[in-house]
Amino acid sequence: MKKSIFYYKQLTATEVGKTGTHEIYIRMPNDFDYKEFFQADINEDVDSVVEKRFEATNLTKGHENDNPTSLRFVYFKNSNKEKRIPSLGELFRENDVKENDVVRLESCIVDDNISFYITFLRPNEVQVNPKSFCYSILHASVPAQKSSVQRAVTLPLQQIFFGAPGTG
Repeated sequence: MKKSIFYYKQLTATEVGKTGTHEIYIRMPNDFDYKEFFQADINEDVDSVVEKRFEATNLTKGHENDNPTSLRFVYFKNSNKEKRIPSLGELFRENDVKENDVVRLESCIVDDNISFYITFLRPNEVQVNPKSFCYSILHASVPAQKSSVQRAVTLPLQQIFFGAPGTG
């Protein structure tokens, strides 16, 4: 059994450091289900900060052969309730990430083994509306072909199969 969970987010000026903030990060929505996404024990310390360190393979064009990147998810349960992946300045610079680019995170579970992937896409490669969303795909068996991430990159998001939209 294979399960993939995808999270897409269009990055804001604040996240990419254009508004004078000291942090470059990915802010997750309040309803982001981190327990489902990480499928693992989450470290919750006494200050009610949830933290999960993980390795993600970068699937951004030109970075497919890079070593996995160490990332950290944090959730401040008692203060501002914010969920984010912080300290991404170097990763954003290496991938030339800009405002309005889209980040795709994937959690892929195959028979109790979990892998994480991160991809940065330009606004002309993918359009995200609403500005962030998450969805899951369950596969009955694992195909021997390309991974779901590789297929998703090559498939257009919208296809017209017959006639113009709204013509019935």
